[in-house]
Amino acid sequence: MKYLKLIIIPVFFTLLLTNCKLIDGWTHFEVDYSSSVTLPQDLEVNKSEDVYPDDIAADLENEVESEGYNPDKIESVELSDLYLTIDLPTGVDFSFLSSAELFMNASGLTETRVAWIDEVPTGVGNSLKMKTTSSDLKSFLKQEVVTLRLNIIINQGIASDYLIGIDTKFLVDVKILGI
Repeated sequence: MKYLKLIIIPVFFTLLLTNCKLIDGWTHFEVDYSSSVTLPQDLEVNKSEDVYPDDIAADLENEVESEGYNPDKIESVELSDLYLTIDLPTGVDFSFLSSAELFMNASGLTETRVAWIDEVPTGVGNSLKMKTTSSDLKSFLKQEVVTLRLNIIINQGIASDYLIGIDTKFLVDVKILGI
């Protein structure tokens, strides 16, 4: 029985430490940030236009601490999801939009494209999922304020200002136990 324990315990820990999904569950968590932007009704059709969403008050270190981790142990932060949603007016969809790109900037850093959609599909509705970068955005979210720039091309005019919500989900990877 004593020898059995000597064999089973190391095998158990080896399996535990080699199971990446289990370890990822211990070292990954999600952080959500939201912003909004007003698209003015006077945007030009088929012309690239920049609009500036509200800044994000990034508080990544406090988010990491609230999850029970040390902020110094942040390995990477990746944007996993980004959705645009038409908040106002109601009853409209994204059929007016041809393409969109979202850029992120912070003090002392180079502006980076973090999300995009090259062609908005027809019948998309009032919520639009954008493709996201796999770049490490840790340096941006460690800043106090993150500035956003949304570059859009519309294919038809809009009758009134549109309030667009920007909902982001970041996957934070922290290092624990040297893993």
